[in-house]
Amino acid sequence: MPTTSSAPSKDSSGPAASADGVTRGRALFVVGAALAEEVCAVPDLPRRGGHMWMQPVASTVGGSAMNVLRNLVGLGRSPIPALTVGTGPAAARVAELLSALGLRSVLPAHARDNGTCLTLITPDGERTFLTAPGCETDWSRTRVATLDVPAGAVVYASGFQLLAAGGHLADWASGLRSDALLVLDPGARCAELVRLPAWRALRDRCDLLTLNGREAAALMDAELHSWHREGSAAGPDSPLAEWALQHRCDVVLRRGAAGATWLPANGGPPVHAAAVPVQVVDTDGAGDAHTAAVMAALADGLEPAVALELAARTAARAVAHAGP
Repeated sequence: MPTTSSAPSKDSSGPAASADGVTRGRALFVVGAALAEEVCAVPDLPRRGGHMWMQPVASTVGGSAMNVLRNLVGLGRSPIPALTVGTGPAAARVAELLSALGLRSVLPAHARDNGTCLTLITPDGERTFLTAPGCETDWSRTRVATLDVPAGAVVYASGFQLLAAGGHLADWASGLRSDALLVLDPGARCAELVRLPAWRALRDRCDLLTLNGREAAALMDAELHSWHREGSAAGPDSPLAEWALQHRCDVVLRRGAAGATWLPANGGPPVHAAAVPVQVVDTDGAGDAHTAAVMAALADGLEPAVALELAARTAARAVAHAGP
């Protein structure tokens, strides 16, 4: 369980030291989904039964896990992808990107194709997603059983995948080997995740929870009914800090342009890092970039302040160009 202000751990494991005394970072194991994505700009969302012209912006491969992998590779790491890659045109695009990153999924190939997502961007920058799911949502007991996590790994999982039918992936994450560090990003489906039968076990196993303000509000409303309602001298983050202490789980709260805050599991003082000033072009994938950097820092045993500074720089690079 986390007991210090440094990188969290629920046991005494840490980066392994080789015979020459050089510290080797933990493995980075990324569990999640990837799918083909078409990004288009629209003047507004269409009304029911109406028609609207749209302007293609990008044809890419999306999914939080794929975004995390992209950024880990960009940070010079060699993560282990646990993504389902199927058979078909969307799957071919996923496989091509993994190959370009020098990666290959550890999961067996799937007979179905990967899904597709149509992303609509309105003039205010808001994104609306229309997703046709594919094989990336298949987390059957058989497929989950093939997940083999290296000793001491930093493991990433997202709320979207943990909500997969059958609950097998959520059960797997809850029972993850004790020397691993579980980094959980609940994402936009945070409120649904909290209602899972496996949520309590998952929450108690989690080493680090990373989320934005909207997701934090959903979590606190579901767990404590206290977000922005029971302020105290400790400040507006008090309920979330209390949650971190109660469940011995470090929390990284992403605040966008206001930076990010690390709330330690041991009840110590919060650690804050400002955002890096940058001309924002596209915020898509900024949270995933931030999470990837935090994971890389955890793998190297870095302190929270250093981790947040690295995450701020990585997120700034992500928002400075179009696409994830």
